[in-house]
Amino acid sequence: MDFSLNDDTEEIQKYQFNRTCYALATTKLLEGIVTYPLEVLKVNRQLSLQSYKTILNELSTTKQQLLGLYRGLSLYAVISAISVPLKGLAYSRAREAFSADVERVGIYRQSFAWTTSSAVGFAATNFLEAMRMRLMSDPLRVQFPKVSDALVQVKETLGTRSFFIGFQTSVIREYVKILNYVVSHEKIQPFLEKKLNLQKNSHISIIVSALAGSSVFSALITPIDAIRTRLYILSESATKPQSLIKDLFKAARAKGFGYGFTPIFISSVSSNIALAYCNSYWRVTSY
Repeated sequence: MDFSLNDDTEEIQKYQFNRTCYALATTKLLEGIVTYPLEVLKVNRQLSLQSYKTILNELSTTKQQLLGLYRGLSLYAVISAISVPLKGLAYSRAREAFSADVERVGIYRQSFAWTTSSAVGFAATNFLEAMRMRLMSDPLRVQFPKVSDALVQVKETLGTRSFFIGFQTSVIREYVKILNYVVSHEKIQPFLEKKLNLQKNSHISIIVSALAGSSVFSALITPIDAIRTRLYILSESATKPQSLIKDLFKAARAKGFGYGFTPIFISSVSSNIALAYCNSYWRVTSY
């Protein structure tokens, strides 16, 4: 990340860098909480292959009603509390390692540095993520009335595999998500501001660039995410990933890999916009 500083001392630069990392991470956490119901809907759409209307109708007829859309939110908070500090620390180290000029790093190296740091966070919380995914897949609390029930099933069905199941898809998805923001904010937004003669970080340039970038990258993320959902929820100790992919194709053909696009797109747009405004507030010019 690059900063506009009046004082170029190393101490001030380090403070600005750390402050920005955690400001962006906190923004992403809050945005994730706001859009959490979309993620629950997405997971159930990808898993059951039912329409969003059917899923919502089932929720509305139970005592839980729409509270089911927040299943696993407590685990999301715990995962974030563990992974966010790890990501911030790992990112600062990775960014320094990828370039001697730490004040100016190419955007794709920055993306790779952030993905590397995210991998550290995933490794530390993958077991909890497997539990959270299973809770989200049961908004009616039929299979997992309590969080401890998900813990028992993950231990029994996955064992030690729970520490790395779906890890590769999580890392790939994260890299595409980071590229989404980087391209939207560093490429599309400046292009729009130049061509349309807009003020830097104007509302129009931020929103339009978020929509443009998210439309492309959401299409790339959705098939990966559909596979990731099944790996986390349907895998057992002896299950091969190839069999889950084949089962999805048999059940819904190619369109099954596109289920969940709408929630992913909406979440991506909101994330890009939130991070862009955070960038603007903290005077960050590169992520």
